[in-house]
Amino acid sequence: MNIAVLKRIGLTESEIKVYFALMKLGLSSTGPIIKESTINHSKIYFVLKKLEDKGLASHVIKSNTTYYQSSDPANFLEYIQSKIDVPTFFFFSDDIAWVKENIKVENNSYYIDWNS
Repeated sequence: MNIAVLKRIGLTESEIKVYFALMKLGLSSTGPIIKESTINHSKIYFVLKKLEDKGLASHVIKSNTTYYQSSDPANFLEYIQSKIDVPTFFFFSDDIAWVKENIKVENNSYYIDWNS
């Protein structure tokens, strides 16, 4: 994913690092997120809160431990659409039918069969 585009839509470098870590790790406590994202412990909760405020992350509490995860990819697409007037999306997949059925976007979308 192009980091410059993510910065253009209003994400900070720290938010991008943490978002990528959440996508890779799935449901996780802050320890692994800090390690994967290389974000300082003193800053991690602030960054996670900003991602939650933007609808790009969420948390659950289990046995007095807070676990974070990236939000549904549809939330990320909605966030992009809220920041760019007429976004264009390119989807690369080996299952174009699945993408069209499961990822709904209102604007220009191009589907590229990864097997071609």
